[in-house]
Amino acid sequence: MDVKYATDTKIEDNNRMFKLQNAQFDQEINTAKAESALAYELQAAKIKQKIRNEEIQIEVVERRKQIEVEQQEILRREEELVSTVRLPAEAEAYRLQAIAEGKRTQTVEAAKADAERIKVLGLAEATAIGDVGKADAERMLAKAKVYKQYGDAAIMALVLEALPKVRYILSR
Repeated sequence: MDVKYATDTKIEDNNRMFKLQNAQFDQEINTAKAESALAYELQAAKIKQKIRNEEIQIEVVERRKQIEVEQQEILRREEELVSTVRLPAEAEAYRLQAIAEGKRTQTVEAAKADAERIKVLGLAEATAIGDVGKADAERMLAKAKVYKQYGDAAIMALVLEALPKVRYILSR
């Protein structure tokens, strides 16, 4: 019996050792599993972080491309405005300026022609008046010569004849 007890005790000790080692192994396995799970989660978080960084980079590149497209669209619209609005407006301004310049030139030339006409008319009139004045002077000289021959009575007649004309000229 002693042998039985000793064997049973040895079996129980071995069983207890087995269970204790089993528990230690389970603990080591659970620790390894937990570390593995944490390492997996950590690695998954790192991968997610890298993916998110790549997504952000993609968004940045997409935004840059979108900005470039918008800038190209702005340039296209500017060129369209230049061709549809500014160039016709400049052409219209040039046309109006040319018309105004033409009218100004026409007015200046008309004024010059009118001034020349007035000058020519004035010259002709002055020449005519000068000729009439010379003729009157010559006529008066001739009359004076004739009256000199007639004497004082004739001079008095001339003065009396000229008095209404002098009075008319002075009354102006």
